[in-house]
Order: sequence, then C-alpha cells, then structure tokens
Amino acid sequence: MKKQKKSQKNIIQVISKYSIKVIPNSKHAEIIEEETGALRIKLKAKPQEGEANKALINLLADHFKVKKRDVKILTGFTSRSKIVEITID
Repeated sequence: MKKQKKSQKNIIQVISKYSIKVIPNSKHAEIIEEETGALRIKLKAKPQEGEANKALINLLADHFKVKKRDVKILTGFTSRSKIVEITID
C-alpha cells in the first residue's frame, strides 16, 4: 500500500462576527450598515418556521460571496437581534 503525500497549502480564514437586527416581512430585502458596525437587515420572509433565518443566511452568503454553510447564526434563533458568524476563505 502506497502512501500519498498531501500537499499542504497555507489556508487563511477570516472569521467575522456581526451584530444584526432583522426586520422580517419587509417590502424588499436589503442590508444597511449602521455607524456602530452593526447590520440592520430587511427581509421579505415572514418570521415563521425558520423562513426568515434561511432568507438571512441566503442574503448574507450572497452579499459576502461565501457559501451558505459559511454563515452561522450563533445567537438569536427566535429573536430579531442576532449574532452571526461568517467565515471567509
């Protein structure tokens, strides 16, 4: 059995945490950056059965050009105030 050498790459990951205020059931989706660095995010989705959380993850993934799996809601699953972690490779 031959052993294969794995090439090691220097991988740099940037992990950012954002404080987010979600406004569900809005007319249109948008991201507003406040002076404090917090984000205010308007979503079309209703806050029922996790629809707004899914829409939030999709919007943030598109905005930061990362995969959906790289966006994680750390706190506030059932609240409008959330802390979200975004990993950028």
